[in-house]
Amino acid sequence: MDACLADLAVLCDAASKSTYEDSVNTHQAGVARAILANLPQLQAGAEHRAARGCFLSAIGKLGTFFDRLIGSRMLAQEGLVLDRDMNAEEVMAFVLDRLNRCVDAIARDPGLTNPKKIAAFVGIGDWHRQTALQYFALRRTLEHHQDIPSADLEVGFQKMVIVVDDVEITSLPFLVKKGGQLGIRMTPEIKVFRAGTPIRLGAQDAYDLVFTMRNFLGPEIFRAHVQGAVAAPPVAS
Repeated sequence: MDACLADLAVLCDAASKSTYEDSVNTHQAGVARAILANLPQLQAGAEHRAARGCFLSAIGKLGTFFDRLIGSRMLAQEGLVLDRDMNAEEVMAFVLDRLNRCVDAIARDPGLTNPKKIAAFVGIGDWHRQTALQYFALRRTLEHHQDIPSADLEVGFQKMVIVVDDVEITSLPFLVKKGGQLGIRMTPEIKVFRAGTPIRLGAQDAYDLVFTMRNFLGPEIFRAHVQGAVAAPPVAS
C-alpha cells in the first residue's frame, strides 16, 4: 500500500508540472519510443486515473491479505502432514506451497464473497466491518458498473488532521503562539458518491482511502484474526 501511495504521489507531481509531457515523449521501451497524441488532455486526467488505479490496487492487496489470513487458519485446522523427510528449508517451502495453494483456492471460490470473508473475522469493530464492505462496494462499482453507482454510496474513512490547541491547521503558514500545543487528531468522515453520477476519485480521496485501509482496517482484521484463531473455527469455503 505504501507503493500504491508513492506511485500516486510521483504521477500527480509530474501531472502538475511540465515533466509529465516531457517524460512521455522521452520514455523508451527497449529501442522503441512511444508516440502519443493529445498529451495535454492525457495530463489533465492523469490525477484521476492515478487515484482510481491507486485505490483499486490497494483494495486488491487488502482482499489478498484477507485470503491469506483465512488460508492460514484453514491450514491450522486441517494440519500438515509431511510426505517425505525434509530439512528445515524444505519444510518452510512445503508449508508456503500448501498455503499458497489454499489461498488460491479461496480467491477462486465464487461462493466465498467478500462479505463472507469479512464475517469470518469474529470480533472486528462495527465501524471497521461496515467500512470494509463499503470499500468493496466502491471497487465493484468502479470495476463492473462503469464507475456509476446505482444508489447513493457512502464510504467512510479516517482523516488525519494536524491541530494546535484543538484547532485544525488547514493552510500554511500557521502561527503557533507561545504555549500552543501541536498534535494530531484522527476524525471519522464520510464521502457520498451520488447515484447515477460517475465517480471521479482525486488524489486526496485515494490517500484517505488507502490510509484507512493501511492503518485501520488491516490492523483491526489482523487483531481479530490473532485473537479469534483459537476461540473461533476457521471459515470453510
